[in-house]
Amino acid sequence: MAEGKRSPKNKIAFFLLALVAVMLLALIAAPQIIYKSQHNPPPDVSVTPSTTPTTTIPAGAYGYGNSDGLAFVVDVTNEGPFMWDEDYWQTTTYSVYYDGTLEITNTYSLSGERTEVCHISETDFNSIMSLAHKVMAEKPYEDMDYSDTMDGSTWGFSIYDTNGEATYIYGGYTNGIEDLENIEGILISQG
Repeated sequence: MAEGKRSPKNKIAFFLLALVAVMLLALIAAPQIIYKSQHNPPPDVSVTPSTTPTTTIPAGAYGYGNSDGLAFVVDVTNEGPFMWDEDYWQTTTYSVYYDGTLEITNTYSLSGERTEVCHISETDFNSIMSLAHKVMAEKPYEDMDYSDTMDGSTWGFSIYDTNGEATYIYGGYTNGIEDLENIEGILISQG
């Protein structure tokens, strides 16, 4: 065979290797792309692309009971693995309101949405808000590397001030980020 020419087997091997590389890149980027496409804020909410709190609530006085507006939202997305023929869990949204109302909406692949409403204590509310402000200030997720993670659940956190202005806190895997795991624990314990 002439030098510089590739055999058909080498061309196929090269093509397959390139295909596998593209698929791996897609799997790594998919959780973030899916999260962003599924979790756009409602059109009437102004999202501030800031890493610092923009809330009008002074630290320590988080406004529990002062209004019925949205205070905090956590979106959880199942990143797999999936059983396509089963009614698997896809997402959960925890919506915490300033009056202590907690809406928990679970979405399943075949049966759709199920929502339950409960009430959280002022202590749990203040813990969530305090931890959220701490995460925004300290950014503990900056040194985390989840590039090898391809399944499990990703989490998205947003906080709202009493005027309805949202600040996006974090989106992605939370393993090892203690303050975010503590927020998760409070919400999961409610329902």
